[in-house]
Amino acid sequence: MARLKLYTEVLQLAQSREDLDDALLKRALASIQRATSRLAGITQDLLDVARWQAGDLPLSPTRLDFRKLVRDVVRGYQDHVERRVLLKVARGRHTVIADAGRLEQVCENLLDNAFKYSPDGGDVYVEVRSEVGGVLLRVRDQGIGIPAGAADMIFEPFGRAANAERRSVPGMGLGLYVCRSIVERHGGRVWAESPGEQQGSTLSVWLPGAPVRA
Repeated sequence: MARLKLYTEVLQLAQSREDLDDALLKRALASIQRATSRLAGITQDLLDVARWQAGDLPLSPTRLDFRKLVRDVVRGYQDHVERRVLLKVARGRHTVIADAGRLEQVCENLLDNAFKYSPDGGDVYVEVRSEVGGVLLRVRDQGIGIPAGAADMIFEPFGRAANAERRSVPGMGLGLYVCRSIVERHGGRVWAESPGEQQGSTLSVWLPGAPVRA
């Protein structure tokens, strides 16, 4: 909200002085768009948390190709972000029975998390493969990493690692809790791994595979 207010005031001031050039307008609009998207994401997370805690998180499961779903989400990021998002898909069965919209939300949250906690840049690596009766999604970044002992608490409501707080990384600590809630509703699990601070992190999601059709 503060950034939205700031750039709105900048635009108003520039307009009043009649020195609103194209470069300033472009920067201000881009910042407003980012802030608006962040605010919309926080609002959606708060709504999902409230519904989850009330036992009301409806799902509409269908049989779907998880590999294609992840590829489509990644392609959207590849088209709109400056950093590289590298996707690796192993051969095998990738069919799950799940709510497509909710799984897209999980994938987007994991990618957003990778970018947000990599303020100094670096590639993001996404991998999909079959594993032990299901499918595995891994999203690896080269960011600030996770301190020892904090890998579980970041999936709790408002869970934030100490290094994220020190660096004033934006966020409320709800996105990964929402991811965990959705994944567990699908019978899966989610976890985080990191060698330590400033060494990046990997977030993984395992989902049970769909029964093989006769």
